[in-house]
This record gives sequence, C-alpha cells and structure tokens, in this order.
Amino acid sequence: MKSDFTAEQLKAILESVHDAVYIGAKNGMSTCNQQFLDLLGCKEISTLSGGIEELNRKINSRLASTGKRISQENEPFVRALKGTKVVEELVITNLKTGKDMFVRCAASPISLNNELIGAVAVYTDITEKKLAEKRLKDAIKEVETVNKELQAFTYAVSHDLKSPLSSIYGLAALLLKSDESQISDKDKYMINLIMQSSEKLGKLINQMLQLAKISKIEFNYTSVNLSNIAHMVLDNYTFEHKTKPEVEIEENMTAYGDEALLHSVVQNLLTNAIKYSSKRPNPKIKMGVKEGKEKKIFYVEDNGVGFDPDRIDDLFKPFKRLHQNSEFAGSGIGLSTVKRIIERHGGHVWADGKLGKGATFYFSLPDSQQMAHLKDREPYILSEEQKDKVSA
Repeated sequence: MKSDFTAEQLKAILESVHDAVYIGAKNGMSTCNQQFLDLLGCKEISTLSGGIEELNRKINSRLASTGKRISQENEPFVRALKGTKVVEELVITNLKTGKDMFVRCAASPISLNNELIGAVAVYTDITEKKLAEKRLKDAIKEVETVNKELQAFTYAVSHDLKSPLSSIYGLAALLLKSDESQISDKDKYMINLIMQSSEKLGKLINQMLQLAKISKIEFNYTSVNLSNIAHMVLDNYTFEHKTKPEVEIEENMTAYGDEALLHSVVQNLLTNAIKYSSKRPNPKIKMGVKEGKEKKIFYVEDNGVGFDPDRIDDLFKPFKRLHQNSEFAGSGIGLSTVKRIIERHGGHVWADGKLGKGATFYFSLPDSQQMAHLKDREPYILSEEQKDKVSA
C-alpha cells in the first residue's frame, strides 16, 4: 500500500494540527502552520525571515521559570537541531498585540536515513493555565495571611478578652460577699446579671476557640464506639426538666476517626435533641445508624420543636440560631462545630425537620480504608439521591 504524501497533503496535515508548529533547519525556518503565525502575531512566514536567533529576538523569547532571555545555545529548537528532545516553558511576545504569552515548546530532531536534517517545534498556548496557577498561588497566599490574622485574633480572644472578663466576674462576686447592708436587692439582682452575662460570654469565647482549633488540630484516628460515647454523654448530663426524655441508643455503633472530636459531635447532637424536645409532654430521642450506599450514616432523631426548612442553610452557620434565646438558650456554635469536625473527617452532615414535628441530624464518616484514599482530598459529599435513600 502506498503511504507517501504529496507536499500539498503534508501541508494540509500540518494545518490540521491544533497547536502551533514550525519546521526548520540550521539556516532557518522551512515551513509552519497558520496556528504558529497566529500565535506570534504574523500575517505571513516572510515576516519571520532570518535565523533562529533573529526569530527569538523578535518575539523576545524568555524562560518562564526565571523571566530571563533564553540564550541561543539553550533555545529548544537549537538543542533539537543538535539531536536532543526538549520540552520547555517559555514567555514570548505577540508581535501584533505586544502582549506576553506563556507557551509550552516541545522540540524534536528530524532524522532521515540516520542523518539529522532539521527539527520540529510544537508550541502550545498555556497562558490561561499559567494565569490560573498564579491566581491559585495568590489565593493560597491570601488564605495564609488570613489564617495568620485569625491566629492573632484567637490569641487576642484567649488572652486579651478572657482576662478582663474573669476580672469582671470576680469583682462582681466580691461585691456580693461584701457588707450586704450596703447592697439593695435591686443591686444584687443587677450584680447577678453581670455575673451570669460574664459566665455566658466566657463559655462563648471558649466555644469560639474550640471551633478555631478544629481547623488545625492533628487527628488521632482510631476505631471509636459511638454507642459508648452516647451512653457516657447521657450519664453525665444534668436534666433540668422534670420530664426526662425516652432515649434509645443503638448498640455497637462504630466509626473511624478522632475519638475526642467525635465525642464532641455526639455530645452536641444529643444535648441539642434533649434541649429542643424538653417542652414536649413525651420527649423521645433516638440515635442509630443506617447503611448507606457507600458508607454508614449515623443519625440523631427527636420529636421536639423542629425547625423551619426554609432556613436550613443557616442551621450550621456560626451564631445563626433558628429559635429565640428566650425559648432555648444557646450560643449558635454547637452545630458549626459538628459540621467542621465531620467535614475534616472527610464526611458530611445534614438535617431534616419541620416546625413542631421534630428534627433528624445525619452525619457520614469514611471507614479506615476509605480514609486512606481521602486524605488531602475534598470532603465526601452525598448526592441528593443518596440522602433520600438513607432518610427514607
């Protein structure tokens, strides 16, 4: 079968290549495709007449890594003419627009009958890729700056705010212990309000500090029995209402993660369920596990006051509360802490609920084998279809 191409056919093949291509020998360029002319901003090949050195001077060819002008002996096409395959990232100037462009130049020698007769260079425009990399680096740098500022803020919160707050509480307590004949009942009431507010603010500061630490804490992964943690939380909980809830905990629920942080998750979800079902005549709470399509789905369910589904986006945001403080006391930090812990484990958390009809909070966690593949990757997110299956 005849496989030789005519000069016209070879030209057509060259023009069909998506990237910019030029072919030449030691004395200069032999041919190129239209894409190469467009890349350099030329109308015709005669504009590029002259040797390789002259061409590089015209387009101001520089190394992308350093920004320095590329020397004649290190130019990819020249090296290819000496028999070396070269891939190099360059910066060139478009002759028409005067704008710099990032290009990837892959140059290879051309041999015929074991004789080196020239070289071919393929230029790929990578300007958008390099600009995207720069934007990413700038964004990372900005995030690092913000993190440093947050660390400074955390330090200020933990030292500059907690110290005077402790003084306010302590001085108020001393006033109550002073000569009571000089303090009216109204004064005592106000001093008690100062102490209660100081104590509440102190707890809020501690919760904020805990939330900030989760982002940088190093996890100690192990097999964790969530059932045991749930029983421990209930045993240590002080029930403030006469009617204790009926609590059902599924036994032998195990997960893989940091035990201390998962304890915080279970504690937050269970105590929330107790609080928001406390005004029901027969409060009921259940913690269990369902087998999802790819992993276990844990849940905490209650028959409490529930929440407005239209405000579900605010549910896991810091300081966003779906109920007035006069109804149920709280800081609005607990569910944000749950979300951050679960997502740092590579899992996902969500909720279902309706006003007056209770709520169910779900969270998924990778097992030990999945965790090995999830490190340094995005948190696992359930599809809507998967959520429907496990919530049914």
